[in-house]
Amino acid sequence: MKKNYFRLAAVALAMTAAQSTLAIDFPYAQELTDGQTYFLASRSNPTNYWTRTAWDGAYYLLPLADARQNLGVFTAHQSQDGYWYFSVANADDADTYVGIPAGTDNLNGNLSEPALWMPTSYSSTGTYQLQAGAGQGNELTIGGLLHLNSGNQYAVITESTNYWFPDFYGGVQRDENDLPLVDDNGFPYPLNPVSRNWAFISPDDLDAYSVKVELYALLQNVEDNYLALEGFAQGFQGLLDAALPYYNKETVTADDVAAAKVIVDAKMDLYKEIMNATDLYTKSGVVNSRFQEAIETATSTFNTTADVEQLAAALQALKDAEREFAENSGDLTPLVANNSFEDLSSQNGSQTTGVAGAPAGWNVYVRGQQVTTADEVRAAGITAWHGINNDAEGALDGDVAFGLWTSGVPEYEISQTLTGLENGSYTIQAALMVGANGSGSRRTTQRIFGNLNSRYFASQNMYDESRLDQNEVYSFEGLYEENTDRLLQEMTVRAFVYDGTLTLGLRTNGDFAAANREAANGAGGDGWFKLDNFRVYKEGYIQSDALDIYNHFLNACEDLQYEQMQLTVKAQLDDVLSVSVGTGSSQEEIIAAILALKNLYPQLKASVDLYTSLKNAIDRAAVAIFEYENSASADDFLDLLEEAEEMYDEAVAGEEEINEMIALIDAGIEELKATSVQLGDCTYALKNPSFEDLRNQNNSPSNGAEPAPYGWTLSVDGEEVSTIAGGWCAINRGDAIDVTDWEGNYYDHQYTDGEFLWGVWNDHVPNLELSQTLTKMPEGAYTLRVDVAVPNDWSGDNLTTQRIFGNDFVQMFGSEGYHEFNLPDDAKNARILTYAGYDCARNDGADNQQISALLRPMELHFDVKKDGICKIGFRTSAVGYEGEVDNARGRGWFKLDNFRLSFDSTERLSIEGISRQAESSVTRFYTVDGHLLQAPQRGINIMRVGDKAVKVMVK
Repeated sequence: MKKNYFRLAAVALAMTAAQSTLAIDFPYAQELTDGQTYFLASRSNPTNYWTRTAWDGAYYLLPLADARQNLGVFTAHQSQDGYWYFSVANADDADTYVGIPAGTDNLNGNLSEPALWMPTSYSSTGTYQLQAGAGQGNELTIGGLLHLNSGNQYAVITESTNYWFPDFYGGVQRDENDLPLVDDNGFPYPLNPVSRNWAFISPDDLDAYSVKVELYALLQNVEDNYLALEGFAQGFQGLLDAALPYYNKETVTADDVAAAKVIVDAKMDLYKEIMNATDLYTKSGVVNSRFQEAIETATSTFNTTADVEQLAAALQALKDAEREFAENSGDLTPLVANNSFEDLSSQNGSQTTGVAGAPAGWNVYVRGQQVTTADEVRAAGITAWHGINNDAEGALDGDVAFGLWTSGVPEYEISQTLTGLENGSYTIQAALMVGANGSGSRRTTQRIFGNLNSRYFASQNMYDESRLDQNEVYSFEGLYEENTDRLLQEMTVRAFVYDGTLTLGLRTNGDFAAANREAANGAGGDGWFKLDNFRVYKEGYIQSDALDIYNHFLNACEDLQYEQMQLTVKAQLDDVLSVSVGTGSSQEEIIAAILALKNLYPQLKASVDLYTSLKNAIDRAAVAIFEYENSASADDFLDLLEEAEEMYDEAVAGEEEINEMIALIDAGIEELKATSVQLGDCTYALKNPSFEDLRNQNNSPSNGAEPAPYGWTLSVDGEEVSTIAGGWCAINRGDAIDVTDWEGNYYDHQYTDGEFLWGVWNDHVPNLELSQTLTKMPEGAYTLRVDVAVPNDWSGDNLTTQRIFGNDFVQMFGSEGYHEFNLPDDAKNARILTYAGYDCARNDGADNQQISALLRPMELHFDVKKDGICKIGFRTSAVGYEGEVDNARGRGWFKLDNFRLSFDSTERLSIEGISRQAESSVTRFYTVDGHLLQAPQRGINIMRVGDKAVKVMVK
């Protein structure tokens, strides 16, 4: 049943009389105890939780939903001299210690010896200050107080000599000469001194703490930042009087938080709108008694009541007055919610360098699907940064900007919609960062938009217009991407409102080819941006703007007029084109024509694309029947081809019928191939064997997470998946490398067959499989050849269980010696298991060269049974060569290319056939427990040929 939080909030007013709200005690304050396990909570950022980074182990704060809090827990120990030190249990069953490592100001848990700390006395606020003592890896931090950095996220001690530390510039308090203010020990004062206060929380109290601290943060924010505001103190005191009874309950529940939050939100929403209205009125310089009176009335209501219904009514009345005033003045910026992203409520009031949900007031869409929460954003494949912080400059309004960075940017939109507008032209301005770095440009399709109008960042000649969104009426700003990741530049687009609504925002994707670029940025991030300062101005009716949209869609429809399409759609097009408008037409006539064309175009384009797909399938069929004319299924396939040609010519069939016919053609082609397989190379039976078909990822290489390659099936833990979010799972050109092999051959790029390869990199590579299954293949012996790379990168040796397979035959990438208990089940149960004999060593036989960056040939002999099923592919996991499972980033990653398949014999594999897999002619047989045999025996034998070993079944 839906809870009536308005009623709960009203009841709160009668719970107690007004009471003192100063010095709200921090929840779950606990005295520091020797031997007790804790995590730290920050008074300045209490609703984020203590954890450690995956890349260097530094302590920082994340929302509870990130579920990494187990990494932030430590045990407290008191030394005899009164100091304390904190230990962390690691995976090797040995303790490491919490302190500041050498060369950094970040707190970490990786010190090998104890680092001492002196907590202040237990205080009434329930917090401690932690002063660094001896044993710190960075001795310059000794004497400093632990606090949060300027982003309110990382635990640091900023020392005044570390000029390169990010907080030293811009993140500390400064004097009139712009020099850092320092304390008696020479340490700069943080921007937020409250962040020096820490509470020790038992993990057992995490659930109860997380509920109460949510309410604490709401009320403490009011006390710290609003209670003393001139002209509003009475209203904020009333807010605290109404909400504090919930906080003072012995046990605070989620219902208590929700009920109190209704009061807080109602008060804060009205206050913020009063500030917006006052700012608008002041800047306008226009005297308007009606608007002034609306502001005064809203302020009076704010200061005299905590009734949420009265507050809501006052808020709506003020918004109505504000809209009326804004429309009359022509500046509609006040109608844009959170136009400069200064509202951090979606991020618990803090800046973020991680992933947050949609900013307050804005809608976010990834690949056309709306995402709201941080978890939904991550699930959509944006896993590095998505949020608001102060890492920006230039055309900035306020202190912060919004943006995203991820290794491969998907189709992305952030927008909001204004309603109730007059039809006509509106100018939209915004500040946008599109930058480059040492690896080159990151410009793709970054653009601001309003309704059907969009404006791209660079000049027209910097884009391949065939790859731009033809549903938009686009223009070009003509800017150049500086070598920056901070500088925002001004953008302007004029948008036409035709139905009283204006949807404005930004769109982007990772399509670097659309920006006339030949290759992706080697450091990733193609398509990223930073965004701020949206402004909207009413221009009135400008006929040329309306005609620009009309002509855009008219030309788009006329371009498709003579393409094959469904006859019913063609009739609609003829009707729409029979009506034309021009400079002599009224606004209403032009808008009606725009809507007719705009509404028809998607249907028209879809029908043309559908019939083009059918024509392409017919063309594929014609090529196939010519190439496999001796196939046993050729006659049946010819009948199907004739039926498809009739369907295309008649142009009556709709989407379902055509898609069904295309599927029949593709299945028929596969059967043609399978029923024509002869001895020799039969790679043609595979789909997309060298990953040159990029249709599943917008025909563009990618450094992000894309759908499985065309023709292949991707599975995780046996379940089919579309992609693997969180890193790289896509086709691209591989990396630029600098490698000389054993024979002196030099390589500046990873070898591929054609232009592209496919692979996966992830923080934690799952138990995955890439495969395709052929049917009706002739019984007999086959050979599968694949080029595979298992690179050694900054995280070290990435060799785990990378392997190729053909039916129940498996070849491991590495050498014999995989840990017995962690060898994958398919390898342990393989009919024949072999080893390619490679490793992932950084030098790997050649001085100072990363040979592991090269793709290396693997070869597997296997057979197909009478059922004709031939399943081939590649598998990997994060289980190490020696059975270890750790959190090293990238363990198990790989790159693949150039699958080849040959039909070797109509006889299935024999021992003689298996012997081809080894170079040496010396063959010995052993029992499964290692005893040498003079000759193979019935059952399972271990056959060793040279340095390779396989299981052999003798019947």
